[in-house]
Amino acid sequence: MIKSGNNTGRRRNFLNHIRSNVNAYIFFIAFIVLIARIPFCAAENSVNIGEIADVFPFSAYHLSTAPTTARIADQGNFRLSQQLLISNSYTNETPSYLVDIEQYSLVSAIRYGYSENLEVGAKFNIDWQGGGFLDHSVNQWHDFFGLPQGGRENIEDNQNTVSFQNKNDEISNIDAHGYSFGKLSLEAKYLLSDLRTKNTKTTIHSILLLPVASDYYQQDSFDIALGPVFEYQASNFTITSGLYYTYINDTFEDGIKFNQHQVSSFVNFDIPLYENLSLTTSLWSASSNVQNVPKLPDYQTYLDIALSFPISTTNFVVGFRENPIPDDGTTDITFFLQMAENL
Repeated sequence: MIKSGNNTGRRRNFLNHIRSNVNAYIFFIAFIVLIARIPFCAAENSVNIGEIADVFPFSAYHLSTAPTTARIADQGNFRLSQQLLISNSYTNETPSYLVDIEQYSLVSAIRYGYSENLEVGAKFNIDWQGGGFLDHSVNQWHDFFGLPQGGRENIEDNQNTVSFQNKNDEISNIDAHGYSFGKLSLEAKYLLSDLRTKNTKTTIHSILLLPVASDYYQQDSFDIALGPVFEYQASNFTITSGLYYTYINDTFEDGIKFNQHQVSSFVNFDIPLYENLSLTTSLWSASSNVQNVPKLPDYQTYLDIALSFPISTTNFVVGFRENPIPDDGTTDITFFLQMAENL
């Protein structure tokens, strides 16, 4: 009888939750229907994957790989892309570390089809760090989806704190606030023709991160990442996956000892919903790149969920990134808008 009463209470709470948020559901459904009915023109060789890197403060010093496509720009053509990222992080593992920060990033990239098999490019970002304004909204987001708050409800909103105590009991504070020039990376993708079929593509992706960041989260040397990216296109979905090895040359910055070697991987599913709209989801994971900060997890995992749609020759990807596991050592949520155009 007690169990039945509990079940009735849960059903009542669930129905109340649906009723109280019915406007949000109606808006989401209306948005999908509206997007699907706009007379779009699909861009050829479009990229439906949100190429989102890890922006958590301890990861921001060095190269972070991201989900990406196995496709390359056509020979002699350019591909331009812009990203706007709004990220919010809160992790309290004091006295080991405390992170309470909001970050905005504008990421610009240009790629060029150098040959039939080779694409080269560069990526650069401008960042802003501070207390921001999203803490209250993120708390409500966690409540809506039943996600753990992790102590957010016990602190004042919109603080800006990044501090840690390393294994030598040395306490450091990273005073990151305001605008800064971010990372500059050079990239190349080589399409392996011998492994290419009608439905599959395989590329080798290499990334070189240069030491040009200013003010915050900077390093004094370079990072290199290398790995294969695979794509399989079926009749009703496309799956893309990648596996990377990253070498970090500068392993000590601001009291943080970094691992010299890191492994990361991702898998992406692109599922058409309508003729002009697709659902794209990515799962990205990496080994930890920090050695001397206690209680930091040994890995990071992110889940990206987005809608992808073309307008004229520009492809849009709009979505968000969550940290399913672990809760600590990762950015809580990132909202992103990506625009890519083939020229």
